[in-house]
Amino acid sequence: METQTQPTIQPQTPVQPTPESFTPKTPPKWSLIIGLALIFILIGGAYFLETKKNEPQITQVVPSLSPTPVDKSTIAFVDNSDKLMLLKGIRSTPVQIAKATSAEISPDGKKLAYVFIGDPKIHVLDLSSGKTESIETEYSTLRMVFWSPNGRYLISETGSDVVGSQEVFLYPEGKLITFYATDSTVGRPIWIDQTSFIFPDPQTVNPSRPYGSGEGMGITKVNLSSGEKQILLQANGLTDYYFLTVDNGSIYFVKNTATNQADWLNNNNNVVQTTYWKMNSDGTGKVQVQKSQISPDTSRSIILSNLPSKFSGYRFFSSVVNPLFKNWVIFELNKSVNDYLYNDAICIMDLNNPKNSFRQITTGTGPSW
Repeated sequence: METQTQPTIQPQTPVQPTPESFTPKTPPKWSLIIGLALIFILIGGAYFLETKKNEPQITQVVPSLSPTPVDKSTIAFVDNSDKLMLLKGIRSTPVQIAKATSAEISPDGKKLAYVFIGDPKIHVLDLSSGKTESIETEYSTLRMVFWSPNGRYLISETGSDVVGSQEVFLYPEGKLITFYATDSTVGRPIWIDQTSFIFPDPQTVNPSRPYGSGEGMGITKVNLSSGEKQILLQANGLTDYYFLTVDNGSIYFVKNTATNQADWLNNNNNVVQTTYWKMNSDGTGKVQVQKSQISPDTSRSIILSNLPSKFSGYRFFSSVVNPLFKNWVIFELNKSVNDYLYNDAICIMDLNNPKNSFRQITTGTGPSW
């Protein structure tokens, strides 16, 4: 290999312009643009850091906490960027499965159903083989998906905060059993037994109410085996019905009765009479009861009364019972940040020992196990 000799460069003395010959030059326009961009970046960075400083912080579960019976449970949830995440054990690292807005693990723990807004299909992942199958729906705005208690049916929900609908499919056949309109999004079905549930039913009333007062509200039952819908409570011009709870096979509900139809238009609650009732699951045996006779949602009251102080002001979403350890529940706590962002915590609790068992697993929405 030849070695090349580099030429020696002699330093030169710069020629200084005389005052008479020196003319200041205007800096190029791109220099000004870059300078302004740097200023905007610095201002934006300072705002972001200040926002993050004021945002409530949620931490992961502390690994040193004592073991629980549900430590090895498989948990599915959706993070704040619409990623479907899977935890195989509450102390493991979440793994991304797909894009999703809602997901639920089947009652036997073998399948994971999920949907994503913009995709008209319900996807079902086999957690053992990793294979995915899909069921085509009529809508591309799927918001939620749920399993029936026996795992033979899938319910998809679509819509907005104003109007919605749900479709019921036989699984794994993918056959559409029935569909029905809902008042906005209903969420998790209210199950009466393995194949029957009820839902709040927006109903047309006769004679119709004044324009702008909305539809009537009743309660309808769906039997998944037959696909039959049965109206248990039909609203009319002066009466609405609202579901409260199911207890020992009885359905508890509220009956609101107006003096005249104008009361609905004016939303005049002072002249709307509210009474409390119960009935059998087939709509028979309606009996008026006292409000004090209606059992509260026990799990909800236990959870809310045993939350750590740092979760003060958070909203509670419905809990999901662990399929093997019935006293353990998983649930979501939610608090708005800066009007738009949400600080979501996914937590678990043993309802028999709430104070000592509460722990936060991760952040996200719609937990299922």
